[in-house]
Amino acid sequence: MATGYIIAIAGVAATIIAALIGLLGKLIADRRKKNAQQITVELVPPPPPPVPKAPPHPDSPGHNYRRGEVADELLDYHGARDYFKQAAEEHAQVTGPASDERAYALLRASIKHGELAEYDEAIFCFREALAIYTKNPDKNQENIAAIYNNIALVYDKQDKLDEALKWYNKSLSIKEKELGKDHPNTAKTYNNIGAIYLKQGKLVEALTWYNKASMKRR
Repeated sequence: MATGYIIAIAGVAATIIAALIGLLGKLIADRRKKNAQQITVELVPPPPPPVPKAPPHPDSPGHNYRRGEVADELLDYHGARDYFKQAAEEHAQVTGPASDERAYALLRASIKHGELAEYDEAIFCFREALAIYTKNPDKNQENIAAIYNNIALVYDKQDKLDEALKWYNKSLSIKEKELGKDHPNTAKTYNNIGAIYLKQGKLVEALTWYNKASMKRR
């Protein structure tokens, strides 16, 4: 009789736990539907164009960059990737290997690599752009945070969730300091971190970060 009583209590407890887990999952799903924004790449502001001393050559870095933008608009991601990389190579000769113009072209090429699922190449180009921006970190904190976010996104796409979480947190530490905890871009990173925890099945942590993102967007 005691054994039956214990079994009955265990069954009730299991039912309660299952109900709580189901409720928590529903809360997270509702929160994602209501508040979560799509995780997207972040673009840094492009550097101002230099004042030309002569009419630009049709094969100048600027022309290839604009070709990349046109190809991107036409959804020709392979063409856009190649033009952006060509612009980055030419900027290394024209504006210098550590120029903001080269870093921005590398960033655009990186994003195309990621969209084409060329993840190793995306990480490589992001790191090249990052190496340029970190030469002058005080000036480029927001740019660095954006690249950290984009590196995290590439790892996220590969389901390398621990790596993605590490890079999202690196981005967040800069955003909270430079933009503040109430800035919309900071809230996006709270949301991104919540999405990682949800993928890992850590429902309580996911809900906590989604709630932080929701409160900052009110």
